[in-house]
Amino acid sequence: MKEMPEMDIKKIKDQILLISNKLNIKVKYVEDDIENFKDFLTPNSSWILGKDEIVIGQYEDPELLFISFFHEIGHTLLSKEFIEEWNHNTLLIEIECWHLGIKYAKENNIYFSDKAIEYGYTQALSYVGHDEREKGKGEPK
Repeated sequence: MKEMPEMDIKKIKDQILLISNKLNIKVKYVEDDIENFKDFLTPNSSWILGKDEIVIGQYEDPELLFISFFHEIGHTLLSKEFIEEWNHNTLLIEIECWHLGIKYAKENNIYFSDKAIEYGYTQALSYVGHDEREKGKGEPK
């Protein structure tokens, strides 16, 4: 796979702004307003709020910030049918969101290193055995 060229954080944030505007998604950065994001201080983490707002946490590696943004985009692209088909299984949902996000990046000529992709799927696998949101949902179909 083609490696992502070295990008500085400003270029990445410019790309995020272009893509989020195209998709009509609001993006906020924890570092810009730490006082209002006290609940979002986990390092190397980002969050989707609803389907139209992304909060990007603090990252040391700009490529991990960028791929995490695309993971959150994956949440906006995920279909309700997929969620229902897999009985709200968060592990499968997270894996699919990484896949959809990386695919969307590729469609926009953005490629990530194997290290960044491994980071993403490792994040998804952190849901194995620790998925409180699945409790009470019944067994998968």
